[in-house]
Amino acid sequence: IDPGHGGKDPGAISNGVQEKTVTLPMGLQLQGILQAEGARVIMTRSSDVNPAPGGSVDDDLQARVNDAQQAHADAFISIHANESGDPNVSGVTTFYGPACGFYSNVTLTPTIVGRSYSLASKVDAAVVARTQEHDNGTQGVAFWVLGNPGIPAILVEAAFLSNPPEAGKLVDPGYQHLLADAIADGVNALFASGDATGNPPPPSSAM
Repeated sequence: IDPGHGGKDPGAISNGVQEKTVTLPMGLQLQGILQAEGARVIMTRSSDVNPAPGGSVDDDLQARVNDAQQAHADAFISIHANESGDPNVSGVTTFYGPACGFYSNVTLTPTIVGRSYSLASKVDAAVVARTQEHDNGTQGVAFWVLGNPGIPAILVEAAFLSNPPEAGKLVDPGYQHLLADAIADGVNALFASGDATGNPPPPSSAM
């Protein structure tokens, strides 16, 4: 589990809220829920720190990927809050890594893309069902943490800090727990479906 940003990197700042201050409690809530269900959980951070202390933003991002790779994780879940110049934009967006990877000449296998897409779809559906927020769907984008982890990986933009009502919800511990519980539902759905170890088809657009 990767609570986005942290330490010297606040992430998005809008409506008086720093992104790092809402991603961490959501990540810790998700950790507790999954551990209670028998999962072994590795956190990229468990406090307001940078995973690569003293390093650059790039070092910080790579440290998160390294944690997942070294743990031989079955899934990598990065938790974020979105931002837009339009305060009316709202909703949930869940990203997975397409085949092109992040670095030049790096490609993700159809199996990894398919598993990541399956996880993204299941988490997105669960979060939308539990929150009743607008669904921006799943999108294949080569973010750093999704670009070459070698394992199923997603990045969840749970809501928009730039949207005043959503920002208000994101700082509410009860809503944070609701989001974490919904993400856990999606993770459980992945493993229940067999897609975590199977070969679910990747979207053609992601290949």
